[in-house]
Amino acid sequence: MSLSDTFSLALQAFMEIQPELEQAGQTPHLPPCPSLPQALAGIEGLPPGSLFLGVAEDGLPLLLDLDDPAPGAILVAGDSGSGKTAFLQTLAAVTDFLPGPGDLQFTVLTGYPEEWAGLERSPNNLGIWPVYHQSAARILSRLVSWAGNTRRNRQKVLLLVDDISRQALLPDLARDDLAWLLLHGPGSGIWPVASIQSAAMTGLGDQARRFRTRIFGHVGQQQLAGALTADPDCNLNSLFPGMQFMLQRRVDWLPFWIPTTYQES
Repeated sequence: MSLSDTFSLALQAFMEIQPELEQAGQTPHLPPCPSLPQALAGIEGLPPGSLFLGVAEDGLPLLLDLDDPAPGAILVAGDSGSGKTAFLQTLAAVTDFLPGPGDLQFTVLTGYPEEWAGLERSPNNLGIWPVYHQSAARILSRLVSWAGNTRRNRQKVLLLVDDISRQALLPDLARDDLAWLLLHGPGSGIWPVASIQSAAMTGLGDQARRFRTRIFGHVGQQQLAGALTADPDCNLNSLFPGMQFMLQRRVDWLPFWIPTTYQES
């Protein structure tokens, strides 16, 4: 049994006994979360053209087929501290473990570039750009031009937008480029993955429709969670902040956890 399988079983067991521990006045302690190298060690090689999102409760990896544009742009929503930035950082870190160096690269738009300092050294990093700087507009323009190059190879790019509500800081043309990439990027090998605070999600308006895939972290207010997901029984308040998420599907939910992006000594 792999470490990922063991952790998944331990997490399920913890969730079952957590209410009893809290009722008895005891402080529940989560099992230690495996690091990314440990989680990937139990996988017999990632399939070509796939992106590792996390590990499902059954211990199997949750993968995104980057050759199939159907899932579209991805929106990751949750309360403050739910692990949205950590999730995006996991996606960036995974690129270093793929068999084809350079096949999958990433670029980041963020209001807090210092939080991404550990990923600057990745050979697959195309840049970590402050969203309020003109360099953010330039990279969006470059990605739109790159998407129109029909002679490109199999290379893919992750466009990670850490808090898309900050897009208001971009000039008008850059916002248009971002909107185009949300709709057409996956079909051209550019995969936008954006995060947003749960309370700010309604402020996206019509732009929210450009995200075909929704992933949610912990949302403490059940009424808000129900409004965001159109599912009053979604139970996002049961997710463990910083490590557990749920992928919203048409008829059900797929819970999964993300590993830490460092190797513990």
